[in-house]
Amino acid sequence: IWIFLSDKLINPIIYQASFFHVLATVVGLLLSIEFFYYVMHRWYHSNKLMKYHVDHHKSITCQPTTGQSVGVVETLTIDLLPFPFILIMSCFFSLPFYGLCLWALTYYFSSIWLHSNIKFSDKTEKTLRKIGLITPSLHADHHIKYAGNYGLYLIFFDKLFGTELK
Repeated sequence: IWIFLSDKLINPIIYQASFFHVLATVVGLLLSIEFFYYVMHRWYHSNKLMKYHVDHHKSITCQPTTGQSVGVVETLTIDLLPFPFILIMSCFFSLPFYGLCLWALTYYFSSIWLHSNIKFSDKTEKTLRKIGLITPSLHADHHIKYAGNYGLYLIFFDKLFGTELK
């Protein structure tokens, strides 16, 4: 379908693009996938799906590899479902190749970042939270309490839906 539509619509992936086009692609994907991730992660904490996510929470003290300790079901949904969305988006918007690569690296390494168990000074922690970023300590609270702080990059959806842990 993608190859067929590529002749009918905008060229789906372009290799040469301006810095702003690459930046817009990365930011657009980060924001749209953030909502998807928030919904899926919160859904995995429901009674029906927690059995697929509980192994991930066995790590109370997070480590960089904790983010990758998920089962097959969770991998298929949270890690692979964004890609059909990106293919559909590429039918309507030209997505620069380097923008897609930067987004994929950011998506992967954000999990390592969240589970890195890095401790910031109080001032740095407050600054990062003030600009809306989820920090490793915020995500560590999620691992301890099993609820709240479901986002991947941003606190926005936790604040919007009342799931932010203070």
